[in-house]
Amino acid sequence: MYEPENNKFDHHQRGFDEIFGHGFVTKLSSAGLVYKHFGREIVANTLGLSSSDPIVEKIYLKVYKSFVEGVDGIDNGVDMYDTDAPAKYSENTNLSARVGKLNPPWDELSRVLQTLRESGAAAYLVVPEWPSQPWWPDLLELTTDSFLVAPARDNFLPGHLGSVEAMGSPFWYTRVCKIG
Repeated sequence: MYEPENNKFDHHQRGFDEIFGHGFVTKLSSAGLVYKHFGREIVANTLGLSSSDPIVEKIYLKVYKSFVEGVDGIDNGVDMYDTDAPAKYSENTNLSARVGKLNPPWDELSRVLQTLRESGAAAYLVVPEWPSQPWWPDLLELTTDSFLVAPARDNFLPGHLGSVEAMGSPFWYTRVCKIG
């Protein structure tokens, strides 16, 4: 769910096409959304300057171009080059690749749920409480019992970006679902 007024920066929803602007056309990832809304303030505070200072704007745009746009592109599957030729090598040691390896393949969950539906097999699934995902209705339909696991309050980063109060604790819940 993308609701900047509520500090919700999820870009995984149908029809989402938010871009950074300023001449950039790469669709934003969650990192890009956070940077778009808070990057100027972060740069200004780091430099001890006003957010309206031209130097802040220049650095804000340079950091997006040289770092954040790459994260956005990789996270959204945007090819780095305009060509149909296969890549001559694989580059998977960048920040986005490293973070991506930590994330479960949520896009596979629809397939897993379909297999469980067709086979009638029983399973336990541990998933994020994420109602905006396309697999959520199927999960609820197949679930015979479930419970929520709440995060420990001290697992959140200090400040407004990671606080329970800003993000809303349901966003951080994990649901354990019994299927079948």
